[in-house]
Amino acid sequence: MYYLKTYKDLLKEILQKCNLTKVITDENILELYEQEDFKVIYSILRHSAESQVMLAGLCLGMYGVTKDIKFLVSISMGLKSQITDELLVYTLKIINNIFSEDVILKGITLDTLMQLYPNKQIIFELIKIIESKMLPLDLVLVFEFDIRRVLFTNSNIEIENYYIKFQNLHTNIMEQIKQKIKLKIPNNYEPNKDCVVITTSQLLIHGHSISNIIYDLYNKLKYNLNKDIYIIVCLYNTTKVESKYGELRNSRINYNSQWDGEFKYFKEWPKPWNGITGTTFQGFQIHLDNNVKLNIKKVYNYILNLKPSLIIDCANSWIGELFSDFIKVVSMNFGEDIPPTTAKYILKYHKTKNQQVLLNREIANQLGKTIFDINYMDKYSNKEHITPKYLVTKEEKGLPNNSFTLGLVGNRLNFELDEYFLGLLEEIIKEFNYVYVVSIGNFTNETLLDKFPNLKEKIINLGYSSNLLEDSQILDLFINPKRMGGAGGLNSAMFAGAIPITLAEGDVGAFVPSYFIADNLEEYPIIIRKYIEDKDYFEEMKLKLNNYIEKLYLSPDDRIKEIKDLFYKIEQAE
Repeated sequence: MYYLKTYKDLLKEILQKCNLTKVITDENILELYEQEDFKVIYSILRHSAESQVMLAGLCLGMYGVTKDIKFLVSISMGLKSQITDELLVYTLKIINNIFSEDVILKGITLDTLMQLYPNKQIIFELIKIIESKMLPLDLVLVFEFDIRRVLFTNSNIEIENYYIKFQNLHTNIMEQIKQKIKLKIPNNYEPNKDCVVITTSQLLIHGHSISNIIYDLYNKLKYNLNKDIYIIVCLYNTTKVESKYGELRNSRINYNSQWDGEFKYFKEWPKPWNGITGTTFQGFQIHLDNNVKLNIKKVYNYILNLKPSLIIDCANSWIGELFSDFIKVVSMNFGEDIPPTTAKYILKYHKTKNQQVLLNREIANQLGKTIFDINYMDKYSNKEHITPKYLVTKEEKGLPNNSFTLGLVGNRLNFELDEYFLGLLEEIIKEFNYVYVVSIGNFTNETLLDKFPNLKEKIINLGYSSNLLEDSQILDLFINPKRMGGAGGLNSAMFAGAIPITLAEGDVGAFVPSYFIADNLEEYPIIIRKYIEDKDYFEEMKLKLNNYIEKLYLSPDDRIKEIKDLFYKIEQAE
């Protein structure tokens, strides 16, 4: 590969700077490196504190050459607590010196280091490279995707003036796309007023909150407004990106390969409505990887031929923004914050109590954005949809019947549960021998659990659940870590009877009333203790939860009116 020689030289320099040649000769370690025997290299260098961050981010050959992703992830999880700010500054200095004239290798190095050690300084350095407009377009899109993912899964990274920084970054990227890809703008565009396009960066069949929201939006536009709807799925980071600088093996997203190209997919409803048993979803799925310019042109022309009157960009998709000069485009994100977008219109899925998000909303208004709020998304119109179909008991899941359970729910728990948070739970477990932690989702970080022997003994990991509402019946409390997402898990847990504890920030805090919100994580053990020890308080809050759920009911007629009023406002907006 093109960059192996450069990385070998880099490794040699790092070995010299860290004075590690006493441990092993340069020749031997470079030979191991060339053979891609990273496990051996790691075992040799892991005991040197000075080399930890370089080892994690550089010496392992990056995601670019290693094929053992699980091994690399396990290393990164183990190194987070060992990396110091001083070592990070030193590493960034090395990267800048060695790659001063090779912006591509510098970007690849920073991108991988960011994923191994999420840190705002690395993010800022990577943003500088993106905004320099010196990268090929495929790398620009890969790096932006990775920055978004790292920030979403690491809510402890706090960036001052976040919205302004990322609005500027996104605007810069859209300018690069339009400069590097010459798209034909029609002279006399005549839209089909009944055609609406929904674009997204991901669509799965089930078990995915964003996909479920898109399916729901599709149904409402189709059956309540009689629109002809198409879902355009624009994927990237799904395949190998081969280039002169080798294969970029960054994070991969899940997708349904059967939908590539034009697709039609029938999804059955839980219960027939007006004689209709389900919906046939139609659309087009394309991979933007590899030949990104050609594929952007393909999807652009496909949408253009549909002649939509409205495009709704969902889940960080930006394809609709290419049409904003002559088609009304609305950016709809599913997070709490205002999405960076060049579209004039924004559709907000979440209400929020977060003061910074409210400030960002004001900034967006000052930038000329018109923001619409969805007022029905946290409501339900069919009580059968929020009622478990069958009973699941604690005993069925291997728990004592009299146990008190703390629930952790989510598909990204490996990223969202850190040492500090688990330490709070360890404190409770040590104090009450009948308290158990139940994780539903993906939590497999044994290295982290080993630090908390009491918690490790009392945690039940149910893994992924396709019947989340039913399985959540065994939870007494829903404990939300500091994270951006989690609303899908909250809804199932809450409707199953689990009382939530959360911070105000993030999706979960946006959905629940203030009496379920803690001021900070330090309050969690105090609140949990009160629920465990004071049965009257537990029952009082359980009653509040049930009353709150009752208030979320919205009649079918009122829901239809909300939808019609909302999209009428969007259609009439100037």
